[in-house]
Amino acid sequence: MVKGCIDCRHYKGRDFFQETPARCLAGNTDVMNSWWEENGSKTRDQEVTDSSCFEPTENSVRLDALIAQTKQVLDVIKCA
Repeated sequence: MVKGCIDCRHYKGRDFFQETPARCLAGNTDVMNSWWEENGSKTRDQEVTDSSCFEPTENSVRLDALIAQTKQVLDVIKCA
Protein backbone atom coordinates (compact mmCIF):
# COMPACT_ATOMS: atom_id res chain seq x y z
CA MET A 1 0.00 0.00 0.00
CA VAL A 2 1.26 3.43 -0.87
CA LYS A 3 0.92 5.48 2.27
CA GLY A 4 0.21 8.76 0.56
CA CYS A 5 -2.20 11.59 1.16
CA ILE A 6 -4.67 10.55 -1.53
CA ASP A 7 -5.47 7.34 0.42
CA CYS A 8 -5.34 8.90 3.89
CA ARG A 9 -8.54 9.14 5.90
CA HIS A 10 -7.78 12.78 6.73
CA TYR A 11 -7.41 13.91 3.12
CA LYS A 12 -10.09 16.28 1.89
CA GLY A 13 -9.83 16.85 -1.84
CA ARG A 14 -10.35 20.14 -3.60
CA ASP A 15 -13.95 21.26 -4.03
CA PHE A 16 -14.12 22.74 -7.52
CA PHE A 17 -17.62 24.11 -7.06
CA GLN A 18 -16.83 26.06 -3.91
CA GLU A 19 -13.21 26.66 -4.96
CA THR A 20 -11.78 25.34 -1.69
CA PRO A 21 -8.28 23.85 -1.86
CA ALA A 22 -7.38 20.34 -0.73
CA ARG A 23 -6.56 20.11 2.96
CA CYS A 24 -5.72 17.73 5.77
CA LEU A 25 -8.52 17.34 8.30
CA ALA A 26 -5.93 16.36 10.94
CA GLY A 27 -4.23 19.74 10.60
CA ASN A 28 -1.19 18.47 8.69
CA THR A 29 -1.80 20.53 5.56
CA ASP A 30 1.87 21.56 5.42
CA VAL A 31 2.91 17.88 5.41
CA MET A 32 0.26 17.17 2.76
CA ASN A 33 1.45 20.03 0.53
CA SER A 34 5.04 18.83 0.85
CA TRP A 35 4.01 15.26 -0.04
CA TRP A 36 2.14 16.49 -3.13
CA GLU A 37 5.11 18.61 -4.23
CA GLU A 38 7.38 15.58 -3.99
CA ASN A 39 5.03 12.95 -5.43
CA GLY A 40 2.24 14.67 -7.34
CA SER A 41 3.79 14.50 -10.80
CA LYS A 42 5.37 11.04 -10.58
CA THR A 43 4.44 8.42 -13.14
CA ARG A 44 3.35 4.84 -12.37
CA ASP A 45 6.88 3.49 -12.78
CA GLN A 46 8.35 5.92 -10.23
CA GLU A 47 8.36 5.14 -6.52
CA VAL A 48 6.01 7.25 -4.39
CA THR A 49 7.22 8.06 -0.89
CA ASP A 50 5.09 7.46 2.19
CA SER A 51 3.50 10.31 4.10
CA SER A 52 4.71 10.57 7.70
CA CYS A 53 1.22 10.99 9.17
CA PHE A 54 -0.72 8.54 6.96
CA GLU A 55 -3.81 6.78 8.34
CA PRO A 56 -5.49 4.43 5.84
CA THR A 57 -9.14 4.63 4.90
CA GLU A 58 -11.29 1.54 5.38
CA ASN A 59 -11.52 1.23 1.60
CA SER A 60 -7.75 1.25 1.11
CA VAL A 61 -7.34 -1.48 3.76
CA ARG A 62 -10.00 -3.61 2.03
CA LEU A 63 -8.45 -3.00 -1.38
CA ASP A 64 -5.02 -4.09 -0.12
CA ALA A 65 -6.55 -7.26 1.33
CA LEU A 66 -8.34 -7.95 -1.96
CA ILE A 67 -5.13 -7.48 -3.94
CA ALA A 68 -3.27 -9.85 -1.60
CA GLN A 69 -5.99 -12.50 -1.94
CA THR A 70 -6.03 -12.11 -5.72
CA LYS A 71 -2.26 -12.66 -5.82
CA GLN A 72 -2.69 -15.83 -3.73
CA VAL A 73 -5.36 -17.14 -6.10
CA LEU A 74 -3.16 -16.39 -9.11
CA ASP A 75 -0.26 -18.25 -7.47
CA VAL A 76 -2.48 -21.30 -6.90
CA ILE A 77 -3.66 -21.19 -10.52
CA LYS A 78 -0.07 -20.97 -11.79
CA CYS A 79 0.86 -24.09 -9.76
CA ALA A 80 -2.09 -26.10 -11.06
